[in-house]
Amino acid sequence: MANLLLSRHRPTKPLLAYALMFCVVGSVYVGSEVHAAVVTGSYTLDIAENDRVLNAMGTPEYNTVVMEEHCDNPHIRIYARNTPAIQLKNDAGSDGDITSFTLRITNSDFNFGVGDFISSPFDDFIQMSPYNGAGVNLTGSTLTDNGRLLTVNFTGLAPGSTALFRVDLDAIDPNAFQFPDFRQVLQGLDGNGQPGGGSTGQAAVTFSMGDMSTTTNPMSLPAAAATTFINGNIRPYSAAGEDLIIPASTGDSTIPEPSGLVLLAIGALSLLRQRRSL
Repeated sequence: MANLLLSRHRPTKPLLAYALMFCVVGSVYVGSEVHAAVVTGSYTLDIAENDRVLNAMGTPEYNTVVMEEHCDNPHIRIYARNTPAIQLKNDAGSDGDITSFTLRITNSDFNFGVGDFISSPFDDFIQMSPYNGAGVNLTGSTLTDNGRLLTVNFTGLAPGSTALFRVDLDAIDPNAFQFPDFRQVLQGLDGNGQPGGGSTGQAAVTFSMGDMSTTTNPMSLPAAAATTFINGNIRPYSAAGEDLIIPASTGDSTIPEPSGLVLLAIGALSLLRQRRSL
């Protein structure tokens, strides 16, 4: 879960404002107000090969869905791990909507794609899942930084709502495996499923609350556990116990409150305006 800390201003005692302002401008007129308060928001992010499994998390049907989805076509599984499902939840305690999500590939051997098959079309760089939350709509997606920074914009991703969509991952080298596993691209495994394949991806969201919008600090995705089955090395049905869901974010991402100097400067300007009006 990633937590967001925003800052805005609220009246405090004039005496505190006076003490703070005195440190900056010396003897000043008492009576200005320094506003300081916070609002919070948090989100939960998971990445997996299977959007149906993500959608079933926390429900009584979860174990049944996992069992059913383990009996998949191995070749379809390779494609699913190349176009991972991303579940982004705006936690119920948030004070505002999530209006934007970014995901960065930090491994320069890969970038985002636009899908590989006409039968499975993408809308720009995103494919919305049939399990996407009610009322949550995609308003656009863009790529920057040589195709390694994806930005997805939403409406309706209110507190308690969930967006569920897929992204496409491409190898830049035409001689490399052309359907790279998301654990290699985003979670630091090499092409053989071992650690050391590069740094992990980074995610961030933008919360909008009224006329204020704040973006969380980028959060590095956790490294994936080593695996034998990755890319073209297909998992046999005898190894069906392999995990399907790999949580993509479990830490906190915090926006700090304004520094003391910023608050002092705001108070000083307020005092100057007040003195001019006298």
